[in-house]
Amino acid sequence: MQGLKQQPHRWLNKQKQTEVKTGGWLYAVLRLFIKMRVNTYKTLLDKYERVPKLVRESARNYSVIDKIKNADDAWWLLCDMYGHDVETEEVSYLLCLDTRNVLIGVFELSRGTVGNTAMNPREIIMKALMTNAVKIIVAHNHPSGDVTPSNCDIDVTKRLKEACDVMGLTLMDHLIIGDSCYLSMKECDYIPKTSAVQKVAAEK
Repeated sequence: MQGLKQQPHRWLNKQKQTEVKTGGWLYAVLRLFIKMRVNTYKTLLDKYERVPKLVRESARNYSVIDKIKNADDAWWLLCDMYGHDVETEEVSYLLCLDTRNVLIGVFELSRGTVGNTAMNPREIIMKALMTNAVKIIVAHNHPSGDVTPSNCDIDVTKRLKEACDVMGLTLMDHLIIGDSCYLSMKECDYIPKTSAVQKVAAEK
């Protein structure tokens, strides 16, 4: 695949899976001392003013990691807590983070069909700003298990990057989740370090 760098297909670490799922003293210590509050949100229109508002759907403690520092952490959280890798249709998620990579909230953006799901940059930006996020990670799954990005995946990633640059947000990554693996659009260079928007601003 053109643009593939440093093996962005990351296969599930069976040793890590066994340690975390079945227990052990290290996992027990993690459960006691490392907890991350995972808030799942959705947006609804206010009944009277008809403007979007945040509604928290659930709040759970997560004891495996305390921050979303990289794509591995995001992938592990989405698969472990949301079963993102075993969905029968394409589902997209948004992770909203603060400056220290602490998770502020999670949104289910859309639930599509076996072959596609909608990821609208405008809706993503709106939700991120409502949580006061500074960084975001988006992810969607391919039920086929094949994480090869489609032309649509590449296009929406570029448009989202440009929208984030305009609004002062950092797009950390866009993950495509497959069968016990994922592809990082950032590591495949589909998220440019400098977008067209930033180039125009620099020229001025």
